[in-house]
Amino acid sequence: LLADLGLGALTLPDLGLDEKGSMVIDFGPRSFTARFAADGKPKIFDHKGKARAKLPKPGKKDDAEQAARSIALYDEVREDLRLLIRAEHRRLERALSERRIWEQKAFLEECTHPIRRPLVSALIWQSTAGDEKKLFRVSEELELVDVDDEPLSFTLDTEISLIHPLELAADERARWEQQFADYELIQPFRQLDRPTFEIEVVEGRLEFPGEWTIHAGALFGMLDKGWSGEWT
Repeated sequence: LLADLGLGALTLPDLGLDEKGSMVIDFGPRSFTARFAADGKPKIFDHKGKARAKLPKPGKKDDAEQAARSIALYDEVREDLRLLIRAEHRRLERALSERRIWEQKAFLEECTHPIRRPLVSALIWQSTAGDEKKLFRVSEELELVDVDDEPLSFTLDTEISLIHPLELAADERARWEQQFADYELIQPFRQLDRPTFEIEVVEGRLEFPGEWTIHAGALFGMLDKGWSGEWT
């Protein structure tokens, strides 16, 4: 299934953010940069690139009117971004669950959109070209790198999807977790640490471990997704 949602990058507003998902807050004589992470929370930096705990209040030497306009715009962007990020989290998590596939052009649009770029960079992806599969993440410089930070290259027929933790070996999963910890990457939803359960197939029937309580609507909803079964 090709993810037509990838085309949404053409209609999702950028809120005036630059290509890295940042905005400048201008106080006149001095300015600050807010960089938004995958969770939508901003990190504030001064004009020298030094991190600040929070955006300071305008001082006596600042342009009061300019600062007020910039702060108002910043607050507006933060609120709009909070709503958009929440929708993007749901969209990408659904793409993981439904095994959606991106063609390279659509995936490039995901990577270069200022709001989606931090989200895409905080997830693990899989490329598939014939029988060859590779795992990668998108670096801050928009390079596609593996778990050893080695750059990867793809052929034109490569398809891209989010990797589900069920498809990762334990040692492979641990290496990715370590890399994300090293880079202090916060995932937009639970991917690496997503809870998983082993289900046995006995004589063509699914055997769930222990006792489970499942809403009937959820089970019948599976019928629309190609499942079949008998319930008693």
